[in-house]
Amino acid sequence: MTRDDAPGVVALAMACYGDSHPHERLYHPELLIEDQEAGVQVNEVAVTPDGEVISHVAAIFRGPTVVEGCEAMTAERYRGHEVCERLEVQLAARVKGLGVKWIMSEPSLLHTVSQEMVIRGGGAITGFRLKCIRPVTAAGFIEEIEDGGRQSLATAFDPLGQLQSQDVWVASDYAELVSLALDQTNWPRTLRTEAPAGIDLPPKTTLSSSFDEPQANMRIEVEVIGEDIIEAVRAERDAAQAAGALSIELRIPTSDPASASVALLDHGFSYAAFLPEMRGDSDVLMLQWLKDPQIDTDVWQLLNPQIETLAHAIVAQAKLAAARQRS
Repeated sequence: MTRDDAPGVVALAMACYGDSHPHERLYHPELLIEDQEAGVQVNEVAVTPDGEVISHVAAIFRGPTVVEGCEAMTAERYRGHEVCERLEVQLAARVKGLGVKWIMSEPSLLHTVSQEMVIRGGGAITGFRLKCIRPVTAAGFIEEIEDGGRQSLATAFDPLGQLQSQDVWVASDYAELVSLALDQTNWPRTLRTEAPAGIDLPPKTTLSSSFDEPQANMRIEVEVIGEDIIEAVRAERDAAQAAGALSIELRIPTSDPASASVALLDHGFSYAAFLPEMRGDSDVLMLQWLKDPQIDTDVWQLLNPQIETLAHAIVAQAKLAAARQRS
């Protein structure tokens, strides 16, 4: 993408999504260029001879070796000709040259096109963020959205290079769902659910949080697991509720054996997704809390039985967590 292309990307976004796309910076050409020049975002476009931008894909760095493929759109009259797919191949080659090991994406559940792109490229869907965003409408492409005014998204990862073996430490509450996610892959991961005896924890947990007011979503990042981990997370959950959060995402590093003791199902947190190497050399377990756990899955279009099994298991655990939640 050149500086001259940026206004055309904005026009394409408006044509495809109106003003509903959750990446706000997509609507500001100067911010697109600013992020590209800073190395935060990588962009590929397809442009007609007369200068019309007809397709755009982008990746934003989410960790040292992880980018999110956060935008993929094609003008309606050019769909069905693999324009976007060709851009995705070019984008993957570019970010791999920058040292990226994983491309993260959030395929739509309202059609199977983006899910198929992940699987065809050798990736896997590792989870589902339930009712995480306000509705995104795609003009001329998606007419139906979920009831209740909140959309769910899949979470997917495509590996780009040689993977290193890692232990994944998770509480038994979440082990079955992590296993369902990893069973779709050949990633060298060993699931462990019992922390070593005599593990020494610091007295205090270290975490940080941020609140996305437009999406009414709180993100909590656990940095150091301490003896008070359950109390610390509950306090952040209560603060998020007081701030009006409709959903909470809790991220826990699974390279720390202490994460095997972080069982929060009884406090409203269910499995959301497995995030490989999201934090440096550590994988991350993402849990979710929902104010309203009633999920309309009738509008979902899922690509294959494996994805269906994982999706329905995640929805079931979200409902279980809400039913068992206590202070």
